[in-house]
Amino acid sequence: MSIHTVHSVKNVSPAAWITTILAMLIVTWGGSAHAQEWLRNRRYGEGPGIRLGDTLVLHPGLGVEGGYDTNFFYAENATGTGRLRVTAHLDLATRPPQRTESEEGEESEEHQGNVSFRLGVSAAYLEYLTGVEYIAAHRNVDLTGLLDLVFLPGRTFSVFLNDTFIRSVEPRNEEGTPAGEEPIYTYNRDTNDARITFQYAPGSGTLELRLGYAFQLRYFEDGGAKLAYLGNYTAHHVFMNVRWRFLPKTALIFTGSFRPIMHADGATDDTRTVHDSYHVRGAIGLVGLLTRRFSLLFQIGYGAGFYVDGGPDYENVVGRLDLRFHITPTAQLSLGYSRDFYDGLFADYYSGDRVALTYDHLIAGRVMLSLSGGFAYLNYSEFQDPFGGGGTVDRADPMLDASLFVEYRIRDWIAINATVRYLGNLTDFVAYYEDGVDPGNFHQVLALAGVRAMY
Repeated sequence: MSIHTVHSVKNVSPAAWITTILAMLIVTWGGSAHAQEWLRNRRYGEGPGIRLGDTLVLHPGLGVEGGYDTNFFYAENATGTGRLRVTAHLDLATRPPQRTESEEGEESEEHQGNVSFRLGVSAAYLEYLTGVEYIAAHRNVDLTGLLDLVFLPGRTFSVFLNDTFIRSVEPRNEEGTPAGEEPIYTYNRDTNDARITFQYAPGSGTLELRLGYAFQLRYFEDGGAKLAYLGNYTAHHVFMNVRWRFLPKTALIFTGSFRPIMHADGATDDTRTVHDSYHVRGAIGLVGLLTRRFSLLFQIGYGAGFYVDGGPDYENVVGRLDLRFHITPTAQLSLGYSRDFYDGLFADYYSGDRVALTYDHLIAGRVMLSLSGGFAYLNYSEFQDPFGGGGTVDRADPMLDASLFVEYRIRDWIAINATVRYLGNLTDFVAYYEDGVDPGNFHQVLALAGVRAMY
């Protein structure tokens, strides 16, 4: 690991930037409690809905959560704050692919009509209950928009149109400067993924072929944090998925993709840049039931990232394993492993290996329990020293995460829940400044409790 004497930039340390981005990545990767579980998974997020006709259903919802975050800035020297989050969501959907019930009481997933869709929006207001002004100034609103449109659902030939927009205001940067003196830099970012997919599934569905294209973009709203050039990009994503069912509940699968990623032109005032890249992936695997109680998803393949005018390219094995033990119809234990690579903000790329264990249980039809824990090892390619040393920097981050989500449904339309999450970065990375040091490691505990109504 290269260590250099460095200079601070407006009191916003690059090491803290990287640490915060790593926290953002592992939070997203692990599906942690930072994202409300009942919004992430529609099974928890909606009730029977308001019928607007023979096929349309409206699903409104409102939730309030409060709690405490022990480490708002993901820093070694933790600064805690109280938190309040108010979330409203509204979904409009056709009844398929929701489960319908026949007159005989049997459930069915048969599609009806030539078009099905789901339109969803949600907004979450985040307030920080603290006397520290530069923490409270980070109050903001998360936004999500979702459109799923299917033409000829369940037919031999189907077309899928999807668009997902997310405005995310977490995680936060490190302390920066107190409000009123200089701007408080944020990681507020907008992402959008618009895609079209063509599906061909002849006969009984033994063979399923999907071809698609997606246009993706990411935009950091605050250029003052130097992420406009480092983080903004557009991408073209061409993909193919093949599924061949050779047993009633078991299939061979293939996924392949080509994804050029074009970053914003220019450089930061300390000359750091990231490079355009071309990602290629291909993997084969198996999905389905091994026995009545065990199911498997396994994929292994090749992944490569080629970087224009950049450092070393990435070429290595990528893969995924998800082994599930269905203890009862309402309880399951999952063991997962994933290996892949991703474009970085300071390095051209980082590779990541993660193993996780998850237990889900629906108790008496009223209590939902989800417990998970994982370990990830993120390894960055060499990147240009952002701290003024004039060389390159190596960094690797072992990370631990654990979460507990419990919800009790008082009625079909109202529930109380609690979330506890731990996130820890065990890296030995340290940046040295003229006025001190900036370690990359941190520990954070987030505890929230709330109530929500959904219909």
